[in-house]
Amino acid sequence: MDVIQEPPIKRKRGVVNPSKYQRNRIKSSRSQGKEDVNYKGHVVHAKAIGNSCNCPLKCFEEVNEENRNNVFKTFYEITTKNEQDLYLQGQIEVCSVRRRTTNAQEGEKRARSYYHFVKINGKNVKVCLKAFLSIHAVSKQRVQRIKLLLCNNETPEDKRGKNVKSNLVGEQYIEEIREYISCFPIKTSHYSNKDYKYLDARLNVKIMYSLSKEKYPNSPVKYSYYIKIFKQNFELHFGRPQVDICNTCEDLSLKIKNPKLNAEAKRVAVAEKIVHERRAKKFYSTLKTTTEECQQREDLAAFCFDFMQNLQLPEFPTQDKFYLSQLTVSLFCITDLKTQKS
Repeated sequence: MDVIQEPPIKRKRGVVNPSKYQRNRIKSSRSQGKEDVNYKGHVVHAKAIGNSCNCPLKCFEEVNEENRNNVFKTFYEITTKNEQDLYLQGQIEVCSVRRRTTNAQEGEKRARSYYHFVKINGKNVKVCLKAFLSIHAVSKQRVQRIKLLLCNNETPEDKRGKNVKSNLVGEQYIEEIREYISCFPIKTSHYSNKDYKYLDARLNVKIMYSLSKEKYPNSPVKYSYYIKIFKQNFELHFGRPQVDICNTCEDLSLKIKNPKLNAEAKRVAVAEKIVHERRAKKFYSTLKTTTEECQQREDLAAFCFDFMQNLQLPEFPTQDKFYLSQLTVSLFCITDLKTQKS
Protein backbone atom coordinates (compact mmCIF):
# COMPACT_ATOMS: atom_id res chain seq x y z
CA MET A 1 0.00 0.00 0.00
CA ASP A 2 1.44 3.32 -1.05
CA VAL A 3 1.76 5.95 1.63
CA ILE A 4 0.54 9.37 0.53
CA GLN A 5 2.75 12.08 1.95
CA GLU A 6 1.08 15.36 2.78
CA PRO A 7 2.70 18.45 1.28
CA PRO A 8 4.65 20.60 3.75
CA ILE A 9 2.72 23.45 5.33
CA LYS A 10 3.90 26.74 3.89
CA ARG A 11 4.60 29.64 6.18
CA LYS A 12 2.12 32.49 5.96
CA ARG A 13 3.48 35.66 4.50
CA GLY A 14 4.56 38.09 7.20
CA VAL A 15 4.68 35.40 9.92
CA VAL A 16 8.16 34.53 11.19
CA ASN A 17 9.12 31.53 13.32
CA PRO A 18 12.65 32.14 14.62
CA SER A 19 12.50 29.01 16.77
CA LYS A 20 12.26 26.88 13.60
CA TYR A 21 15.32 28.40 11.93
CA GLN A 22 18.06 25.83 11.46
CA ARG A 23 20.74 27.78 13.30
CA ASN A 24 18.42 28.51 16.25
CA ARG A 25 17.19 24.92 16.37
CA ILE A 26 20.72 23.53 16.40
CA LYS A 27 21.81 26.06 19.01
CA SER A 28 18.85 25.25 21.26
CA SER A 29 19.32 21.48 20.89
CA ARG A 30 23.01 21.76 21.71
CA SER A 31 22.33 23.79 24.86
CA GLN A 32 19.57 21.45 26.05
CA GLY A 33 21.47 18.27 25.20
CA LYS A 34 18.87 17.01 22.73
CA GLU A 35 19.43 14.89 19.63
CA ASP A 36 19.53 16.84 16.38
CA VAL A 37 21.02 17.00 12.90
CA ASN A 38 23.94 19.38 12.44
CA TYR A 39 24.77 21.58 9.44
CA LYS A 40 26.57 18.71 7.69
CA GLY A 41 23.57 16.42 8.01
CA HIS A 42 25.13 14.22 10.67
CA VAL A 43 23.05 13.06 13.62
CA VAL A 44 24.27 14.44 16.95
CA HIS A 45 23.12 12.11 19.69
CA ALA A 46 21.50 13.37 22.86
CA LYS A 47 23.63 14.05 25.92
CA ALA A 48 23.78 11.30 28.54
CA ILE A 49 25.51 10.70 31.85
CA GLY A 50 28.96 9.19 31.37
CA ASN A 51 30.67 6.20 32.93
CA SER A 52 31.68 5.84 36.54
CA CYS A 53 34.93 7.47 37.65
CA ASN A 54 36.13 4.45 39.72
CA CYS A 55 38.13 6.80 41.93
CA PRO A 56 39.02 6.32 45.63
CA LEU A 57 36.29 8.80 46.60
CA LYS A 58 33.67 6.44 45.11
CA CYS A 59 31.71 9.38 43.73
CA PHE A 60 29.09 7.30 41.92
CA GLU A 61 28.34 5.48 45.18
CA GLU A 62 28.15 8.73 47.12
CA VAL A 63 25.83 10.18 44.47
CA ASN A 64 23.31 7.50 43.57
CA GLU A 65 21.64 7.13 40.18
CA GLU A 66 18.51 9.08 41.13
CA ASN A 67 20.52 12.06 42.33
CA ARG A 68 22.75 11.92 39.25
CA ASN A 69 19.69 12.05 37.01
CA ASN A 70 18.26 14.98 38.98
CA VAL A 71 21.51 16.94 38.66
CA PHE A 72 21.70 16.14 34.94
CA LYS A 73 18.07 17.17 34.37
CA THR A 74 18.46 20.40 36.36
CA PHE A 75 21.57 21.35 34.41
CA TYR A 76 20.04 20.87 30.95
CA GLU A 77 16.83 22.65 31.88
CA ILE A 78 18.98 25.79 31.76
CA THR A 79 18.39 26.98 28.20
CA THR A 80 21.38 29.26 27.50
CA LYS A 81 25.07 28.39 27.50
CA ASN A 82 26.03 31.46 29.53
CA GLU A 83 23.71 30.43 32.36
CA GLN A 84 24.98 26.85 32.20
CA ASP A 85 28.60 28.01 32.45
CA LEU A 86 27.68 30.27 35.35
CA TYR A 87 26.04 27.29 37.08
CA LEU A 88 29.16 25.15 36.58
CA GLN A 89 31.38 27.96 37.80
CA GLY A 90 29.36 28.11 41.01
CA GLN A 91 30.00 24.39 41.60
CA ILE A 92 33.80 24.78 41.44
CA GLU A 93 35.97 26.03 44.29
CA VAL A 94 39.53 27.33 43.90
CA CYS A 95 42.13 26.94 46.63
CA SER A 96 45.89 26.96 46.99
CA VAL A 97 47.95 23.77 46.64
CA ARG A 98 48.27 22.08 50.04
CA ARG A 99 51.05 19.61 49.29
CA ARG A 100 53.62 19.47 46.52
CA THR A 101 55.76 16.53 45.45
CA THR A 102 59.51 16.92 45.68
CA ASN A 103 60.28 15.29 42.33
CA ALA A 104 57.97 17.57 40.29
CA GLN A 105 59.75 19.73 37.74
CA GLU A 106 59.44 23.51 37.71
CA GLY A 107 57.08 23.64 34.72
CA GLU A 108 54.80 20.92 36.09
CA LYS A 109 53.96 22.65 39.37
CA ARG A 110 50.34 23.70 39.67
CA ALA A 111 49.49 27.19 40.84
CA ARG A 112 46.18 26.16 42.48
CA SER A 113 43.83 23.29 43.19
CA TYR A 114 40.15 22.88 42.38
CA TYR A 115 37.29 21.18 44.19
CA HIS A 116 34.19 20.08 42.30
CA PHE A 117 30.72 19.74 43.78
CA VAL A 118 27.26 18.61 42.75
CA LYS A 119 24.19 19.97 44.48
CA ILE A 120 21.93 17.31 46.04
CA ASN A 121 18.90 18.33 48.09
CA GLY A 122 20.34 21.82 48.52
CA LYS A 123 23.74 20.57 49.75
CA ASN A 124 27.04 20.46 47.87
CA VAL A 125 28.62 17.02 47.63
CA LYS A 126 32.29 16.84 46.70
CA VAL A 127 33.19 14.70 43.67
CA CYS A 128 36.25 14.21 41.50
CA LEU A 129 36.78 15.92 38.16
CA LYS A 130 35.91 12.83 36.11
CA ALA A 131 32.64 12.33 37.98
CA PHE A 132 31.85 16.03 37.63
CA LEU A 133 32.29 15.79 33.86
CA SER A 134 30.31 12.56 33.59
CA ILE A 135 27.32 13.75 35.63
CA HIS A 136 27.00 17.02 33.70
CA ALA A 137 27.99 15.45 30.35
CA VAL A 138 30.38 18.29 29.51
CA SER A 139 33.88 18.28 28.05
CA LYS A 140 37.08 18.80 29.99
CA GLN A 141 38.03 21.78 27.81
CA ARG A 142 34.81 23.56 28.71
CA VAL A 143 35.44 23.13 32.43
CA GLN A 144 39.06 24.24 32.06
CA ARG A 145 37.93 27.46 30.39
CA ILE A 146 35.43 28.08 33.21
CA LYS A 147 38.18 27.49 35.79
CA LEU A 148 40.45 30.02 34.10
CA LEU A 149 37.68 32.61 34.14
CA LEU A 150 37.00 31.82 37.80
CA CYS A 151 40.64 32.46 38.69
CA ASN A 152 40.48 35.83 36.90
CA ASN A 153 37.16 36.75 38.59
CA GLU A 154 35.42 36.88 35.21
CA THR A 155 31.90 35.81 34.27
CA PRO A 156 31.53 33.26 31.44
CA GLU A 157 30.31 34.76 28.18
CA ASP A 158 29.50 32.91 24.98
CA LYS A 159 31.43 34.66 22.21
CA ARG A 160 30.76 32.19 19.42
CA GLY A 161 29.63 33.81 16.18
CA LYS A 162 30.44 37.32 17.39
CA ASN A 163 33.62 37.84 15.42
CA VAL A 164 33.78 40.84 13.11
CA LYS A 165 33.28 39.82 9.48
CA SER A 166 36.02 40.73 7.06
CA ASN A 167 33.55 41.91 4.39
CA LEU A 168 31.50 44.05 6.78
CA VAL A 169 30.46 47.37 5.23
CA GLY A 170 31.57 50.37 7.27
CA GLU A 171 29.06 52.65 8.94
CA GLN A 172 30.35 55.64 6.96
CA TYR A 173 29.33 54.03 3.65
CA ILE A 174 25.89 53.16 5.02
CA GLU A 175 25.42 56.75 6.17
CA GLU A 176 26.41 58.00 2.71
CA ILE A 177 23.68 55.84 1.16
CA ARG A 178 21.07 57.12 3.60
CA GLU A 179 21.98 60.74 2.96
CA TYR A 180 22.00 60.22 -0.80
CA ILE A 181 18.55 58.56 -0.86
CA SER A 182 17.18 61.35 1.35
CA CYS A 183 18.26 63.94 -1.25
CA PHE A 184 15.71 62.75 -3.83
CA PRO A 185 12.51 64.85 -4.01
CA ILE A 186 9.53 63.16 -2.37
CA LYS A 187 5.79 63.68 -2.81
CA THR A 188 3.30 62.78 -0.10
CA SER A 189 -0.14 61.29 -0.74
CA HIS A 190 -3.32 63.07 0.36
CA TYR A 191 -6.30 60.74 0.09
CA SER A 192 -5.26 57.78 2.21
CA ASN A 193 -5.30 56.75 5.84
CA LYS A 194 -1.52 56.53 5.82
CA ASP A 195 0.91 59.09 4.46
CA TYR A 196 2.59 57.36 1.53
CA LYS A 197 5.74 58.91 0.12
CA TYR A 198 6.50 58.66 -3.58
CA LEU A 199 9.63 59.15 -5.66
CA ASP A 200 9.64 60.11 -9.31
CA ALA A 201 8.09 57.47 -11.57
CA ARG A 202 11.15 57.55 -13.82
CA LEU A 203 13.33 56.24 -10.99
CA ASN A 204 13.88 52.78 -9.58
CA VAL A 205 16.35 51.28 -7.11
CA LYS A 206 18.75 50.21 -9.84
CA ILE A 207 18.92 53.70 -11.33
CA MET A 208 19.42 55.20 -7.88
CA TYR A 209 22.24 52.73 -7.23
CA SER A 210 23.94 53.67 -10.51
CA LEU A 211 23.69 57.36 -9.64
CA SER A 212 25.14 56.73 -6.19
CA LYS A 213 28.10 54.85 -7.71
CA GLU A 214 28.80 57.89 -9.87
CA LYS A 215 28.83 60.13 -6.82
CA TYR A 216 30.70 57.69 -4.56
CA PRO A 217 32.93 55.64 -6.90
CA ASN A 218 35.02 54.25 -4.03
CA SER A 219 32.04 52.89 -2.11
CA PRO A 220 32.26 49.08 -1.64
CA VAL A 221 28.47 48.73 -1.34
CA LYS A 222 26.96 46.30 -3.84
CA TYR A 223 23.49 46.47 -5.33
CA SER A 224 22.11 43.67 -3.13
CA TYR A 225 23.19 45.52 0.02
CA TYR A 226 22.00 48.86 -1.38
CA ILE A 227 18.46 47.57 -1.92
CA LYS A 228 18.54 46.04 1.57
CA ILE A 229 19.30 49.45 3.10
CA PHE A 230 16.60 51.03 0.93
CA LYS A 231 13.93 48.61 2.16
CA GLN A 232 14.95 48.67 5.83
CA ASN A 233 15.36 52.43 6.26
CA PHE A 234 12.87 53.98 3.85
CA GLU A 235 9.19 53.43 3.10
CA LEU A 236 9.22 54.92 -0.37
CA HIS A 237 7.21 54.11 -3.49
CA PHE A 238 7.86 54.99 -7.10
CA GLY A 239 5.33 57.00 -9.10
CA ARG A 240 1.94 57.98 -7.76
CA PRO A 241 -1.55 56.61 -8.45
CA GLN A 242 -3.62 58.80 -10.73
CA VAL A 243 -6.57 58.67 -8.33
CA ASP A 244 -4.38 60.21 -5.64
CA ILE A 245 -3.94 63.52 -7.47
CA CYS A 246 -5.63 66.59 -6.03
CA ASN A 247 -6.05 69.29 -8.67
CA THR A 248 -5.95 72.12 -6.13
CA CYS A 249 -2.73 70.84 -4.59
CA GLU A 250 -1.13 70.38 -7.99
CA ASP A 251 -2.09 73.88 -9.15
CA LEU A 252 -0.80 75.50 -5.98
CA SER A 253 2.42 73.47 -6.08
CA LEU A 254 3.06 74.60 -9.66
CA LYS A 255 2.51 78.21 -8.65
CA ILE A 256 4.94 77.89 -5.76
CA LYS A 257 7.61 76.37 -8.03
CA ASN A 258 7.02 78.82 -10.88
CA PRO A 259 10.15 81.00 -11.20
CA LYS A 260 8.21 83.75 -13.02
CA LEU A 261 5.93 84.53 -10.08
CA ASN A 262 7.01 87.16 -7.58
CA ALA A 263 7.52 86.50 -3.88
CA GLU A 264 4.14 87.96 -2.89
CA ALA A 265 2.21 85.65 -5.23
CA LYS A 266 4.16 82.65 -3.97
CA ARG A 267 3.38 83.55 -0.36
CA VAL A 268 -0.31 83.70 -1.21
CA ALA A 269 -0.10 80.29 -2.92
CA VAL A 270 1.69 78.80 0.10
CA ALA A 271 -0.98 80.18 2.44
CA GLU A 272 -3.79 78.81 0.24
CA LYS A 273 -2.15 75.39 0.13
CA ILE A 274 -1.76 75.29 3.92
CA VAL A 275 -5.43 76.20 4.40
CA HIS A 276 -6.48 73.62 1.78
CA GLU A 277 -4.47 70.83 3.43
CA ARG A 278 -5.81 71.73 6.87
CA ARG A 279 -9.39 71.62 5.60
CA ALA A 280 -8.76 68.24 3.96
CA LYS A 281 -7.16 66.90 7.12
CA LYS A 282 -10.06 68.16 9.24
CA PHE A 283 -12.58 66.57 6.86
CA TYR A 284 -10.95 63.14 6.94
CA SER A 285 -10.48 63.37 10.69
CA THR A 286 -14.20 64.11 11.09
CA LEU A 287 -15.04 61.27 8.70
CA LYS A 288 -12.93 58.83 10.70
CA THR A 289 -14.41 59.94 14.04
CA THR A 290 -17.96 59.69 12.69
CA THR A 291 -17.31 56.21 11.29
CA GLU A 292 -15.98 54.96 14.62
CA GLU A 293 -18.90 56.50 16.50
CA CYS A 294 -21.43 54.90 14.12
CA GLN A 295 -19.88 51.48 14.58
CA GLN A 296 -20.02 51.81 18.37
CA ARG A 297 -23.58 53.12 18.64
CA GLU A 298 -26.61 51.28 17.31
CA ASP A 299 -28.89 54.35 17.36
CA LEU A 300 -26.63 56.39 15.08
CA ALA A 301 -26.21 56.24 11.31
CA ALA A 302 -24.23 58.37 8.88
CA PHE A 303 -23.93 58.49 5.11
CA CYS A 304 -21.26 59.93 2.86
CA PHE A 305 -22.23 61.41 -0.53
CA ASP A 306 -19.61 61.66 -3.24
CA PHE A 307 -20.09 62.91 -6.79
CA MET A 308 -17.39 60.81 -8.41
CA GLN A 309 -17.24 61.23 -12.19
CA ASN A 310 -19.11 61.75 -15.48
CA LEU A 311 -18.64 59.03 -18.09
CA GLN A 312 -19.40 59.65 -21.75
CA LEU A 313 -20.94 56.66 -23.52
CA PRO A 314 -19.99 55.26 -25.89
CA GLU A 315 -16.30 55.98 -25.35
CA PHE A 316 -14.35 57.11 -28.43
CA PRO A 317 -10.57 57.30 -28.57
CA THR A 318 -10.61 60.14 -31.13
CA GLN A 319 -11.35 63.69 -30.06
CA ASP A 320 -13.64 64.68 -32.98
CA LYS A 321 -16.10 61.88 -32.20
CA PHE A 322 -15.99 62.49 -28.46
CA TYR A 323 -18.50 65.33 -28.69
CA LEU A 324 -20.91 63.15 -30.70
CA SER A 325 -21.60 60.91 -27.71
CA GLN A 326 -25.16 61.50 -26.54
CA LEU A 327 -25.19 59.50 -23.30
CA THR A 328 -23.60 60.71 -20.07
CA VAL A 329 -23.46 58.51 -16.98
CA SER A 330 -23.02 60.37 -13.71
CA LEU A 331 -21.45 58.38 -10.90
CA PHE A 332 -22.91 59.45 -7.59
CA CYS A 333 -21.86 57.27 -4.66
CA ILE A 334 -23.60 56.94 -1.29
CA THR A 335 -21.71 55.07 1.43
CA ASP A 336 -23.12 53.82 4.71
CA LEU A 337 -20.39 54.57 7.25
CA LYS A 338 -21.75 52.01 9.70
CA THR A 339 -21.54 49.02 7.34
CA GLN A 340 -18.99 50.47 4.89
CA LYS A 341 -21.23 49.44 2.01
CA SER A 342 -21.94 51.64 -1.01
